[in-house]
Amino acid sequence: MELGGSQRLACIVCVLTATTSVANAGTDREARQVYSKYTLCAAKHHPKDAEQVVLSNMQNDDVIKKHPALITPDCLDSGDLTLPGDFIRYGLAEALVRRDYSNGLPKDIGLAAPLTHMEVDEADYQPKPGQKLNPQRARELERRKKEALGFRYLSIYGECIARKDSTASLQLVLSVTDSDQERRAFEALRPQLGGCLMQGQTIAFDRAALRGSIAMNLYRLAKAPRIPAATKVQ
Repeated sequence: MELGGSQRLACIVCVLTATTSVANAGTDREARQVYSKYTLCAAKHHPKDAEQVVLSNMQNDDVIKKHPALITPDCLDSGDLTLPGDFIRYGLAEALVRRDYSNGLPKDIGLAAPLTHMEVDEADYQPKPGQKLNPQRARELERRKKEALGFRYLSIYGECIARKDSTASLQLVLSVTDSDQERRAFEALRPQLGGCLMQGQTIAFDRAALRGSIAMNLYRLAKAPRIPAATKVQ
């Protein structure tokens, strides 16, 4: 099963007004189920690779380059599956949270140190000195830059939500995708969806991307070093 660009997990971040919304899933029900089943299987077969990807800040394009074992035919029922790097990271994060924390998160997760998030270097999306870009290549670089910035901003947003309400975040990650259970879990997180926005900021996203970002950051918080209560991150 191959998914085109319109079905990719995506997030768009823009500075407009202090509002937030959750759109319908960016992938259809069948695709989300295939993705979930695939990454659960991949994490089971290659747990170390899965952990390294979820805990790292490597560029999305480098996920498969550095961890090719995660594209394993053993986990495909039939056909081909094209997985963008951000989805692989999100799906693996959900699998790891389910594996390690289905019975509850660490009691001291509120003392987790601040997380780091992928940095976006503008130079990576500019032509090299003396190089001229044709319009198509320029548009591609701009698209990739926006994608990288979107992933970074959604990651920061996901950390805030997971940190402010780790219990409700866990319920979301453990919920069945594209179900009433998932919708109730999102509703329980509604106060954090607005509370984690900076003044003057709007984030538009689909459920799949936000859920994946929360899962990724929840797992990282569970594994992060702890800091003294006196310096607890707000």
